[in-house]
Amino acid sequence: MTARPPLAAPTTALTTLVAAAFCLAGATLGHARGAPACPHYAQVSAPPVSVRPPLWAAKPASPPAILPTHPRIRYTGRIDWTGPAPLLGWAAAAIQLRFTGTTVAVNLRDAPCCGAPDWVDVSIDAGPAVAVRLTSADTTYTFTSNLSAATHDLLIVKRTEGWRGNIAFGGVTLGAGHLLVPLPPAAKFRMEFYGDSNVAGYDDQDMADRGFAKFNDAAWSYPAIVARMFAADHHNLGWSGAGMTAQSSPVEQDIWNRTNPLRTDLPYDFSKFAADVVVINAGSNDSYVFDNRIAVIAGWQDLILNKIRPVHSHAHIVLADSYGWSFIEPANYLAQAVAALNAAGEANVSWVSWPWLFSEKHALVEEQAGFANILAAHIAQVLGCPAPIPNTIASFAPNGQITNGGFETVPIGLGRAKQAAGWRQDAAGNAQVGVITGNGAHDGGRFLRLVVGLAATPKPAQAQAWQATPATAGRLYSLTGWARGTPGAAASLRIDFANQAQQVIGTTTGAITLTPGWTRYTTSGLAPAGTWSASARMDLNAIAAIADFDDVAMVAQ
Repeated sequence: MTARPPLAAPTTALTTLVAAAFCLAGATLGHARGAPACPHYAQVSAPPVSVRPPLWAAKPASPPAILPTHPRIRYTGRIDWTGPAPLLGWAAAAIQLRFTGTTVAVNLRDAPCCGAPDWVDVSIDAGPAVAVRLTSADTTYTFTSNLSAATHDLLIVKRTEGWRGNIAFGGVTLGAGHLLVPLPPAAKFRMEFYGDSNVAGYDDQDMADRGFAKFNDAAWSYPAIVARMFAADHHNLGWSGAGMTAQSSPVEQDIWNRTNPLRTDLPYDFSKFAADVVVINAGSNDSYVFDNRIAVIAGWQDLILNKIRPVHSHAHIVLADSYGWSFIEPANYLAQAVAALNAAGEANVSWVSWPWLFSEKHALVEEQAGFANILAAHIAQVLGCPAPIPNTIASFAPNGQITNGGFETVPIGLGRAKQAAGWRQDAAGNAQVGVITGNGAHDGGRFLRLVVGLAATPKPAQAQAWQATPATAGRLYSLTGWARGTPGAAASLRIDFANQAQQVIGTTTGAITLTPGWTRYTTSGLAPAGTWSASARMDLNAIAAIADFDDVAMVAQ
């Protein structure tokens, strides 16, 4: 088996895990070429559920009173100004303005590339966002949220990534007598992110990973979360399928400098955005079939030495990737790549990796937030800055433990009210998995319910939920939880131990015969040789049965 990179060595706490990366990754400090000033940190949390998203209505477009060129409208991301209206193409490109009055009307038009429409997040006064599906017709969208006749902030963020198409912004109209007012000063710290679907936030709101445009929300991708943690502006150049070699499509070296993701003839003017930090998270799409390290490392070197460094002379560059999903994953050779860059004269570069243990499906918002905490801590350390404030959205627990064992935390995303942040759920056929809210929990106001219906012919239908955490071979792990359900039905509360490729190599028994009342169960086991992760798992294998679980916890001895 390929040797594990040093960062992946599990420790007793996430902060220790992150700190270990700085000691072992061979990172060269950012001040080697004159580091930027430290960012201003901000607390990033889920939007309050007590505040409603903006109300909105759409109608055929009317001429706007305020044109897109107004100096009090601020844009984030690479904007294509070559046409009659500015185009927002890349993921997380944004429009921000501050206005007086009780409503604001915005003219938007979608120019889809590949069938599916684009979506935007719209929020007022930093409250919860409403997701809006755009159309290819010029449309005026009016937003309100029981606003007072005072000053308010409007933020529009492109959820969908660049290959889906562009959004044309036609301008703004306010109520009679109201106007745009100056925004606070723009962020001084700037970040750029290059990479694949992970960077773009692909399907970060869809546990089933179906590829629907509405579930792609770059506003909650890890680049956006890190940028908010640093109170920074950022450019997200994520593109699903992108990589460093011809094994991927597109190749990063072919798209990295596009102003408009769909135009090859419009290179970006980098004098408009001098990045302080550049993150490159690409290579996984090159590495599914064979160990492609020679070509991937060569691609990283070309992108960094010949393209990014000439336009970002002082930026600290971070090579990043995830670990724990394949024997041939690029995380195996991030340190090797940084050493090769150092040998080629590139000193202002480091590497970091984070766990991808939950499944092979794309990361959800809370997992993206876990990546963000690790990356933010790494960047702060290599720049010689104080530790940032961790976001509170992340579902990563200290190694050997799990989070949200009471299923109380509702994840961010469309249609996720019956899910629990940090937990993966799966149900096939006539099975269902969901969180129940209300009376009846062992503790708190929510609990997990697994249901298997009556099959047409007897067969082992299954409902399951699980959460994975980094684990170490030879350590003892114990899982406890409360369960109840259909009397006599067979369920399980168990630990699965998996190797680097997420193949199960050991499991505890964890068999449960359900009873009507809440009963506490415990299972324990030693992690076998080759263990990279331990998953707390709940299963229901019966027919025409219900199993409820609550207050689940795991510890490493």
